[in-house]
Amino acid sequence: MALTCRPAANPLPGAGGEPRALSLLVLPPGAVPGGLFRETMMTPLPTKALSIRQPWAWAIINAGKDIENRTWATSFRGPVCIHAAKGDGKWVEWDNAIEFIELEMGHVPPLRSMITKGGIIGTAEIVDCVDMSESPWFFGPYGFLLRNVQPVEFIPVKGALGFFDWRKNLEGAGNV
Repeated sequence: MALTCRPAANPLPGAGGEPRALSLLVLPPGAVPGGLFRETMMTPLPTKALSIRQPWAWAIINAGKDIENRTWATSFRGPVCIHAAKGDGKWVEWDNAIEFIELEMGHVPPLRSMITKGGIIGTAEIVDCVDMSESPWFFGPYGFLLRNVQPVEFIPVKGALGFFDWRKNLEGAGNV
């Protein structure tokens, strides 16, 4: 059963004034938010996020990219939000990425001017950090192995280097 995810609620204060966690509302295929269905599961969004340039973030969510390449290793294991960076690099970097995704992997990303940037677009679980892999997505020198990838409705968030608490960077959301 394919699942569609979206944030279930805005992070408004709870009954005691404390902030509520953002959550994912998992809907059965074809279900309409607010329609006649029962909520099947509520899953909190991870606190940590990792900012990734487009079109690579798109490829994680939409094209089966199972590894995120970095110049640094990590001991972190667990769920993270996938943040689509606002900047997408130089044109030559973009062209090389698109060529690889289209010709080598058989997926067609959106146009550069149309791709989502500057916020959370999904979640994944980092299950390992490797310095070698047979994945066609691995370029090294290190790769964060990704599993359990789920798209979420776009949440505008300012990015940061490394792992970061994205709730502290919410754009236009006031104090959360």
